Amino acid sequence: KYLEYDRTMLAGDARRKEAKKFGGPGARRRKQKSYR
Repeated sequence: KYLEYDRTMLAGDARRKEAKKFGGPGARRRKQKSYR
């Protein structure tokens, strides 16, 4: 299940990953709440 959900995130999270690096811990929290 984790891999399947992770694959979808990577498929449409490639741009979000960049924002995460830019936003740092703040962006990471938002992502957690989003996929949570």
